[in-house]
Amino acid sequence: MIDTDYLPPSEHLNISALTRFFRNTTNSYKYILFLSLLDILKRNQFHISSPISFEDIKIEMKIKL
Repeated sequence: MIDTDYLPPSEHLNISALTRFFRNTTNSYKYILFLSLLDILKRNQFHISSPISFEDIKIEMKIKL
């Protein structure tokens, strides 16, 4: 579980939403989804204007399995 006391505040990221996302991590798909999104963002050089399709996320997640 991510503790918001250890995450710095951000104007660009909703820290409480990120915390809620990882609150119940009995399924590892949340970690795989998060890592996949980070990898896609990195490939796109973190240009948030570049859309990320559901298909791209599915492919990236399958690669990680």
